[in-house]
Amino acid sequence: MRQTATALLVLALGAAAQGPTPDEAVKTLETAFREGGEEEKVEAIRSAGRVADPAVVKLLGRATRDSARAVRREAIDALGWNPSEEALKLLTSDYWKNTALRDDAELYALLLKSIGRHGDAASIVVLTDSPFRNLTLANGTARLMGLGNIRSAKSVGALVDLSKRVGPNRGRAGMGSDPWDETYGIPFRVALSTLTGQDFGTSRAAWQKWWGENEKGFQMASERPSVPSDVARSFETYWEIPYGSAEMAGFSPASGSPFGWIEAPAKEQVKAAVDNLKTAYANGNDEEIIAAIEAAAKVNHEDVIRLIAKGLSRKSAVQIAAIDALGWSRNRSALRQLHRLYHRDKDLSKKEDVFAALLKAIGRHGDKSSLEVLFDSPFKGLTVESGRARILGIANVRETRSLEDLVKGLRLAGDPRGRRAKEPVFLEDFRLAFAVLTGHDLGPSREAMDAWWRDNKGFKVAADRPPLPPPLKEKWERYWGVPY
Repeated sequence: MRQTATALLVLALGAAAQGPTPDEAVKTLETAFREGGEEEKVEAIRSAGRVADPAVVKLLGRATRDSARAVRREAIDALGWNPSEEALKLLTSDYWKNTALRDDAELYALLLKSIGRHGDAASIVVLTDSPFRNLTLANGTARLMGLGNIRSAKSVGALVDLSKRVGPNRGRAGMGSDPWDETYGIPFRVALSTLTGQDFGTSRAAWQKWWGENEKGFQMASERPSVPSDVARSFETYWEIPYGSAEMAGFSPASGSPFGWIEAPAKEQVKAAVDNLKTAYANGNDEEIIAAIEAAAKVNHEDVIRLIAKGLSRKSAVQIAAIDALGWSRNRSALRQLHRLYHRDKDLSKKEDVFAALLKAIGRHGDKSSLEVLFDSPFKGLTVESGRARILGIANVRETRSLEDLVKGLRLAGDPRGRRAKEPVFLEDFRLAFAVLTGHDLGPSREAMDAWWRDNKGFKVAADRPPLPPPLKEKWERYWGVPY
């Protein structure tokens, strides 16, 4: 039985109270898909994709096969939020039939998360299907949290069963100690606490013992139970909805690095990370290498950074895992490795997912040395994702030159010479970047931003970010995954 469909519908419709009617939503999507480019399609899906209408869902299903990755990503996300049962059917069909999605680590994890968002007991079979295949921290977390969003005793049993199957080092071959507590143990605890109201922390043994003693008489409550505040926060941050019935005012989607960070690791921690990475590379298994990279990403040490960077030369999901790990690292050597990849691989811009991930990882560091990269050949490999990564990456560097580059980019984006009519102009992204650097929200108006710059050419970007209107603040946090 679909336990949370009604709650999702109420939340989705409440959030979209001022949104389009079904007829308006269909018209918006049809027009964008017929006449628009990548940017127009993405914006149309964002504005109309959550409307619970069969025709809307059908159009979103078409968009999951679009040639532009950003459009596919937006459509999968919208189908997760769309409360229609047909939306879940399309997502489930994509899971079973569109196996190419498994080659794109981000989209595969998003697909699993979108399926789990619906909270339908029928999805348990999907979320427990071959859980160690193509395993990454993101899709493993999506499976666990998805099960935790399905209010069924079968979900509890599935979670406990997975904790037995994972073993102490499953997916973390060569580790000197069990990394469970800092990786999958966290979503495991959140999921089981959310379902049962119990809290045995991340201890698999304790949860297994409790379930063995209570499985037969267990009755799933229809509402989420009272849980520790950190569990509720983790649930809210992951699903971007209130844990209880409270409104979403003041809610922040930002959670910080998924890997954690050890500023001054002990020698034993460095040795364990180094040994684990060397073993994984020697074995040559992509899933094992990704697991080793994700486990080592938090260790602040030059030897670890160099070994993670070895994954940058891999032509597989390993490359993106290494890019992501080095993007979250606070070590300047990590940024140098990312810069080196950008300059070394001249064909990288042809790989849409890798190129956008690299630009975003570089921008995440917020270092002024990255401006040379982020503003280099801005139309090279231009997509919605790569363009947004450049613009918001520049905005993450608090230098006056960032604002100067932003204005140059704004003018280039508005220059039709040599550009196709359907190429993106990124006005909403420029608006957000401009506000972050200046503290002024001038709307998605090229003319207003350009005029402000002409009148304020002596403006100096402050070291600290200025306050932002809540919608812009949420956009920034949603993109970077960290508090503003």
